[in-house]
Amino acid sequence: MTRWEAFRFISDALQCALGRETVTIDAERVSWDAVLQLASEHVATPILAWALREAQPIPDEVRDYLNVTLDLNRRRNEIILDCLESALAVLNLARREPLLLKGAEAILDGGLYPDVSTRYLSDLDILVPKSRLTEASVALNKVDFHASPGSEPTKRWVRPPFHHLPPLIHDRQGVAIEVHQTISVWKFEPILPTVMAMDRRIKRSFRGSDYFVLCPTDRIIHNIVHSQLHHGRHEQGMVELRQLFELTLLVSKFGNVIDWQEVENRFRAADRLEALQSQAEIVRALFAVGLKTSGPDNPVYLRRLQSSIESPSPPPSLRRNSALTQITSDYFKNFLKNPLLAVNLLNPFWWPGRISSIWKMVRPDSPTTAGPK
Repeated sequence: MTRWEAFRFISDALQCALGRETVTIDAERVSWDAVLQLASEHVATPILAWALREAQPIPDEVRDYLNVTLDLNRRRNEIILDCLESALAVLNLARREPLLLKGAEAILDGGLYPDVSTRYLSDLDILVPKSRLTEASVALNKVDFHASPGSEPTKRWVRPPFHHLPPLIHDRQGVAIEVHQTISVWKFEPILPTVMAMDRRIKRSFRGSDYFVLCPTDRIIHNIVHSQLHHGRHEQGMVELRQLFELTLLVSKFGNVIDWQEVENRFRAADRLEALQSQAEIVRALFAVGLKTSGPDNPVYLRRLQSSIESPSPPPSLRRNSALTQITSDYFKNFLKNPLLAVNLLNPFWWPGRISSIWKMVRPDSPTTAGPK
């Protein structure tokens, strides 16, 4: 099984999950080592585990690994949501109603994912007005979120190119919060201006506290900007399945209320229309879901993606993923030898040190000890 075949197996499984269908497996053609490595590389193991929960035949050791991953991710996300509850409560008391971004926004928006276990969260991203950054940080300090020892002074982080403060990490649980002043890095702020997005945000509540989310149109724009432009994947013809599938879920749920003309106009005005068009073509090809954008189908985007997936040596901008892939690959091998290793993921004393060591591997030049994005 080639890497591309493993990639298509995963995307086909996710498409079945989208349509609530049972995955069909040809046991003679599936290399589970290749599938699980690609799933880890694309941060898609939890949603793949969900998609394969009723599929047959799957080797017992693979089934155990997927089941444990799904269960531990559920429990880990529940811990993260407990920390989010206290963060939102203290921000509300400080008369700050934060806007949630990315993973937390996706999980709390009921119905986007089939279960809390299926979306992996690396951290919590919270946007507050720039004038309220310090107040928000002080409020979060009161519920045990603090900057890592040795973090650089906050003043450096309020200037470009930084769009959020140094991560605040919970003293006991190891959960990280990034307090944002802009939705995206400064370079891509014109595509989705923070002021405009804040004006049309949508109010929600969670366990008695208020928060906001982006409107559906802005969520589509933010997904593509963050996954394709901010992380440089578009330049390399790459995607991250976790983010691509989330884009598919957003289109499936909100497609009828999204202002597609505005989406297209914003990418065109910033001379980034190709990033939108490539995502539209790949989503259509992999998941049979259409982004309502103009322009003919262009199979070159899928061929470029295939070439990038098959490439044995990832480009420099993707070395972070390579480091994470090695970590997850080693973890799977050790898990097969000792399944009890999995309990480390629930040990709050294990998280901060492990997050720090992983962050140093993937971002040796970073001044913080936050977890990888």
